[in-house]
Amino acid sequence: MPQPAGTPPAPSEIVMQMATGYWIGRALYVTTELGIPDLLADGPKNCTGLAASTKTHPLALYRVLRALAMVGVYVETGPRQFGLTPLSEVLRSDVPGSMRPMVLFQGDPLHAASYGEMRYSLETSRPAVEKAFGLSVFEYMRQNPEAGTRFNQAMTTHSQMEAGAVLAVPRSHGAIKCALLPRMDGFASRLAANIPPMPPATSTRVPMPPKS
Repeated sequence: MPQPAGTPPAPSEIVMQMATGYWIGRALYVTTELGIPDLLADGPKNCTGLAASTKTHPLALYRVLRALAMVGVYVETGPRQFGLTPLSEVLRSDVPGSMRPMVLFQGDPLHAASYGEMRYSLETSRPAVEKAFGLSVFEYMRQNPEAGTRFNQAMTTHSQMEAGAVLAVPRSHGAIKCALLPRMDGFASRLAANIPPMPPATSTRVPMPPKS
């Protein structure tokens, strides 16, 4: 039964959204991987043309795009015709700060299979990726170059998102910036060029607690 406007969702509705949230994540990943946001960059298109460009089934594609339109990723501008919204604009590959690399990395089989083995990690305290693939995460990426490329591109995107906060750290906190820079992979050199000279940094070694 529809709730009156302004009524908070019931706990059962919130739990339902949590339980089915991965549906949207997978739909977001697949349509981004297919390049739908790029195909819509010059305006709305119908599902028949989009399906031909992506080698997908028109009706199946329509259902997925309609589901994403319900959460604001796309907008249905006409019968089985979709356009971009601010959410899908940032999924284009040609825009500054594109979120496409992050979405592709998070939806990569590396994550999908590993999260499916979360119970293994809870029972053993071992990384789930070892159960899913029999490899460490970095060995998996070495053997699967596409996953490694997605990882590097996603880390660059993440670094770009954090760059402003890092640059805002006062100059006197040089040690903080020096500690953060090595984590910024592909974006580090560009970020470093914007940081003025700083006094020598000091470091403190903090022992890690023993593994239980």
